[in-house]
Amino acid sequence: MAKRACARVPIAQGVFERVHRTDLTWLAGGVLRSPWYWAVPPYFCRMPKPAWHQARFVEAQPLSPNTQTFVFEVTDVEAFDFLPGQFVKVEMPIHEDPAKCSRSYSIASRPDGSNRIEFAIVRLEGGAGTAWLFDQAKPGDAVRISDPMGRMVLPNAEERGPIAEDLVFIATGTGVGPFRSMLLDLKAHPRLHRDMHLVFGCRTQEHMLYADEFRQLERELDGFHYHPTLSRQAVEGLEQGYVHPVYERLVQGRHGGEDLRFFICGWGDMINEARRNLKGMGYNRKQIHLESYD
Repeated sequence: MAKRACARVPIAQGVFERVHRTDLTWLAGGVLRSPWYWAVPPYFCRMPKPAWHQARFVEAQPLSPNTQTFVFEVTDVEAFDFLPGQFVKVEMPIHEDPAKCSRSYSIASRPDGSNRIEFAIVRLEGGAGTAWLFDQAKPGDAVRISDPMGRMVLPNAEERGPIAEDLVFIATGTGVGPFRSMLLDLKAHPRLHRDMHLVFGCRTQEHMLYADEFRQLERELDGFHYHPTLSRQAVEGLEQGYVHPVYERLVQGRHGGEDLRFFICGWGDMINEARRNLKGMGYNRKQIHLESYD
């Protein structure tokens, strides 16, 4: 039987888990059920330490002046399973202290049954992780990659079931990576869904990551709409400015509607502002899913 890496199950809504008492951080209104276990909602528990896999660097290709796509192969499994939207930790040789060697990256490729995964990574000034990736990593270099983690996944993601709400993806920079994974998976494994909008913000046209792919998906994936917006350049046919006026216009007249879900990924300032805006428009926290890159 092929050895597979299992996707870490996202935190389930309304489901209680049996958790060893020493793994609890706190419990509001909990009831002690036995000397060893409490039955608690899983979101009250610490995330378990991830399992690690052996991996190697395969290749990198430029996406923009300061961003590249990096491909890794998880060598101790034949298939690395994950849910579109999840992230992993990558442990690189960047510090003497192993606790300071890992960085978290969202997976930008779709789960295709192979052991290869892809990340969109921007060079960070003074960043030890990106300095190694951009300047030192060579094909074949060994790293370790964790099991997949994260809760920012599509509705009914594990069974690839129908999606009953309209979806609005809001991204800046490399935060578009997990949405690429979701959309490619929806194309490869069609299922019932409603309208989907990707609002992607970047500085200039040359920073529009995966632009040709998203335009092709707009033609081939029913109900998908691509809305790039540039904050520092005016280009005919493209939105100019930040992402917030774009998604606000898309949901105009539907404030607080229960048939909408929002997925937000990118820099922390954008996420915080978008979350405040959406809550002010009447959307509740269960409708807003996010992943911060700060």
